[in-house]
Amino acid sequence: MVGSLLIPFIALSTFAASYSLTPLKITPHVYCFFGKNEIPNKHNNGNISNSCFVILKNGVAVFDTGPTYLYAKEEVAQIRKITPKKIKYVINSHYHDDHILGNSYYATLGVQIYGTKEIEYQYQNNTNTRMQQHITKESYKDTQLVLPTHYVTKSITLDNELQVIPIPHPAHTKSDLIAFYPKEGVVFAGDIIFNDRLPSIRDGDIEGWLKAIDFILSLKLKYIIGGHGTKYDSKAYIFTKEYLQQLRKEIKKGIEEGIELDEVTTKITLPQYKNMKLYKELHRKNVFKAYQIYEWEEE
Repeated sequence: MVGSLLIPFIALSTFAASYSLTPLKITPHVYCFFGKNEIPNKHNNGNISNSCFVILKNGVAVFDTGPTYLYAKEEVAQIRKITPKKIKYVINSHYHDDHILGNSYYATLGVQIYGTKEIEYQYQNNTNTRMQQHITKESYKDTQLVLPTHYVTKSITLDNELQVIPIPHPAHTKSDLIAFYPKEGVVFAGDIIFNDRLPSIRDGDIEGWLKAIDFILSLKLKYIIGGHGTKYDSKAYIFTKEYLQQLRKEIKKGIEEGIELDEVTTKITLPQYKNMKLYKELHRKNVFKAYQIYEWEEE
């Protein structure tokens, strides 16, 4: 009797440790894995952000590697079903752990990893990650923080095809990268662009973020693929830009009217976004951070 109960339990555990990734073809050479619009938990196991890959003439480039070693391992298996070309490059858009912890698997393949120095700064005193606290141990197994092998300080072009462009000022974080594939007009925007859920501005700068969006729009693009959400056409920037603009407008108005920090989160609600995913989890935090940013303008 014990044996008959053990087999299905093992099968269930094995299933729970799978992300069941399926790539979506965006263009002839670009594919993406879209994450869930949720906070990391033991059900999604950190699969909350987007990861994409580009099939170049001489190899494959991956933009963001997901939340775990296991995620990246499954991603590579899916890539190999589509192309036999060697995976040569990884690009980390920024230092948030849902975008970079898959580096640990790509490192075992000898892949070159590109990112900004800020990734090292953020983890130099503490390598513990959010994922360790919120997802299952079996999903996190073998995951380690692996830093970029190449730090990007200026725009570079990989294999004369894929442009890697650092944003020269704080935006979503202190240091963000985007990638541009001119051949098919695809911008990989990382968390400068969100869709289908509220963005988090905890590490960001609203003015710099809006400038970064304007820079993206200056490129000859057909597709904008953000770090969260499933929209990827040329208008995929609209939600993020409008939310940041509305938040800035209401915060500045509130400061002018004398709203104090301890009351701002209850008075600036932006009700037009209440039905967006993660509104309850993030909007108050965004208001609080935005107030701290703009209150100094009044000093």
